[in-house]
Amino acid sequence: MDNLNIFLENENLIDRALKEVKINYRPYDPGNYLYRKICKENDINRKFEDKFIELIYVTLSAWNMNSRGAKLSDFEEFKSSIKTNKKWIIDLSEYKIEKIREIEFENIIKILERLFNDLKLVGRNKNNKEKPRLVTFSKTMHFLLPNLIMPIDRKYTLNFFYNNTSINPKLHLQFQKFSDIFKECSNFAFKSELDSKLDSNLNQNVPKIIDNIIIGYQKIK
Repeated sequence: MDNLNIFLENENLIDRALKEVKINYRPYDPGNYLYRKICKENDINRKFEDKFIELIYVTLSAWNMNSRGAKLSDFEEFKSSIKTNKKWIIDLSEYKIEKIREIEFENIIKILERLFNDLKLVGRNKNNKEKPRLVTFSKTMHFLLPNLIMPIDRKYTLNFFYNNTSINPKLHLQFQKFSDIFKECSNFAFKSELDSKLDSNLNQNVPKIIDNIIIGYQKIK
């Protein structure tokens, strides 16, 4: 994929997209307030305390991960799952999406795949079938690893990369889609100078800047 290349050739388009998000994308939404609270925590070990995991859970709900067809797992299962995988999450905490070296990439993907398969973040529907993991996984991991993982949603991210919002129920195909998006975002971040776009509002890390570029672009194009 090379969807993000359009922004490498046009920094003005990046600025227009980010301005669109700042002015018109849910400026007083409670999810934005909760997200800023999440970003204040920089101690990776404190992110495994009950209070912070509860903040993640509530923020996911505010980001519509417990409605509109999405469903979170029971909070106790959600919390236990994250704590059980603490080691692997901490192993990834040293990385930044814009500074991943090629020799590091394979190991990062392996750990992410392990987490994708092990974390119990989503619930089941009335037919006892598990909801797709892709979106909830990406957002939860963004809250835990904000400098590495970009949040993914159907409306903006999947439409931008694939021109549709469908998610295959097979786990390996879901992770493949996550991996493809992650790789392209990493390449884009490496080639761009997005640090200059950082602020104390919604652009608090490079992965969220990329997410906001995509959201803004989809809204103005």
